[in-house]
Amino acid sequence: MKLTIIVLCSFICSLSFSATRLRFFIGDHNAIAFITPTDIYGNADSDSINLYQMMIVPEQDTMLGKGKSIVMGDNGDFNLVCGEYRNQCQVILNKTANTVISSSKKYMRFEISGDRAAQLTSMFKLNSNGEAYFKSTDKLFRFSGNSQSFLFEASDSY
Repeated sequence: MKLTIIVLCSFICSLSFSATRLRFFIGDHNAIAFITPTDIYGNADSDSINLYQMMIVPEQDTMLGKGKSIVMGDNGDFNLVCGEYRNQCQVILNKTANTVISSSKKYMRFEISGDRAAQLTSMFKLNSNGEAYFKSTDKLFRFSGNSQSFLFEASDSY
């Protein structure tokens, strides 16, 4: 009985209490990473608000209120959308040479270099090192970019 309780407690403690959630679609052709304003227990999290403020693109009016959007690539392999209505952000990745999507590993990545990286990086407020850098409180959603490279990663565990 004690062993069962210890195993159950270990399992529950290993669950992510994060505000980052991932969804994968059939064939790993698309994936979505959500950053929500609360974790699974309803605790407040400011990551989505911080990311919204970090984006230096114009606000747009939508059916759900004001929002910001960054779409990269002709095929839209990287789409970041944040909205004020629910204070939620999401990154949608489409399968291309620039992405890795693995539902079995619960992992998604987008990586580019050169002019495209510089263009994408310029859509965010830069830190004192001239880089765009964001890491969610739960450490499951992150990106970094500069004039030479841009990397976005999200996982159910790191």
